[in-house]
Amino acid sequence: MKSKSVRNRTRRRLSRRNAKKQIHTEGFLTSAPSKEIPKVNNYTASKAAGVWRDLYESFVMRQCQAQIEYWKQRATHLDQENEELRNQLMATKPVYETSSEEEEEQSYLDGEDMSRYEEAEISPEYLEFRSVTLKHREELRQTRERERMENAENMSNHE
Repeated sequence: MKSKSVRNRTRRRLSRRNAKKQIHTEGFLTSAPSKEIPKVNNYTASKAAGVWRDLYESFVMRQCQAQIEYWKQRATHLDQENEELRNQLMATKPVYETSSEEEEEQSYLDGEDMSRYEEAEISPEYLEFRSVTLKHREELRQTRERERMENAENMSNHE
């Protein structure tokens, strides 16, 4: 059998525990709120949270797919627009007749067909410019020829 002090301690513990469970408000005794999970439309709160999470994830996935589709359509539209602009540029691109004009210019620069032009039409500044241009072209031709020969010699020495 337990001693009187042990019985008193146990009784006090039990009364404290019971006191915590009951709350006294305006003269009525009610029980303390239980720690059970409340029911929400026949689902527990954790099940409801899972449903909301699943809905949110599906909405996020749909939004990502919608954004991907938007940018794909945007890129396709921009490609089409670029193609149209290229076609417009090709339509407005001037066509150059190079064969006869280039040959005529080259013969003029080489000094071959100077008889067609009168002396009054040709200014002294232009004649000076033409002679400098011809000298420069000749120097470029000679340097290219030298470089070709040096490259050929280097290639033959390496073999």
